[in-house]
Amino acid sequence: RPGGEAIVQSVVRDSPKASQAIVQALDSRAQDIMRTSGELSGEGVAKLLREDLDNYVADVKGFYGSVKDRALKAPGADQVQFDYDGLAVEPVLKRLQANIQDPTVLQRFVAQAQRIRETSDSRSFGDLLELRHLVNDFKFNKRITSAKDYDALNEVLTRIDGAVKQSAELVLPDSKQWLTDWASARAKYAQMMRTQENVLVKALRSPNVTEAEVGNRLVKHIQTVDGTLEEVLSKLPANARKRAEGAVIKTLVDKTTAGA
Repeated sequence: RPGGEAIVQSVVRDSPKASQAIVQALDSRAQDIMRTSGELSGEGVAKLLREDLDNYVADVKGFYGSVKDRALKAPGADQVQFDYDGLAVEPVLKRLQANIQDPTVLQRFVAQAQRIRETSDSRSFGDLLELRHLVNDFKFNKRITSAKDYDALNEVLTRIDGAVKQSAELVLPDSKQWLTDWASARAKYAQMMRTQENVLVKALRSPNVTEAEVGNRLVKHIQTVDGTLEEVLSKLPANARKRAEGAVIKTLVDKTTAGA
């Protein structure tokens, strides 16, 4: 649905109390998509991938963005600064990086770690919320198997959440409601990522989804450090995996050629 993301953002901005209704609607949408993806085959899967999934993703991102915007546009939000060093993110990043052996994964990790470090430049409320999102990506990285590293990331997230709560209480008159909505927005975003991954697996098994659709969808995931692309491909049979990998390569080549 074109413009869906903007519509959701507008509704939540104008009426924060509408958030709960949107959360319930997003829950129903996720369940419908998962049920439908299990029942469809052939062209029906292609339609689900092209339309229903994209609309659902846009609405979830719209809700997440609207909750974030309410905080960033609050009077005094630009005056809030957080203590990056006090969150003790850097020691965890260095330890995680030291444990990565795969050069490709390491390259993505370094790029993502740099994005985290950049939030320490202005240390604004917006940077703090972005930091929370980025560190959470690391937590769900399929390549992180050490319980010690996982616990360390949880500890960092707890410190960040404490800083978010403190900042919200300083600048938001409805901080209690906003913190509730912020927790819901994060939960719906995580649910969306899981739903998208499962539908991708179903779609990539279907011979009726075109190479272009496969390639474009997967290229959106290829840069993520959380292992989404690898997780999706690992669930495919050999012939489907080969087709998916070929589609990604073709899409990347086409994009590069178009930009030359």
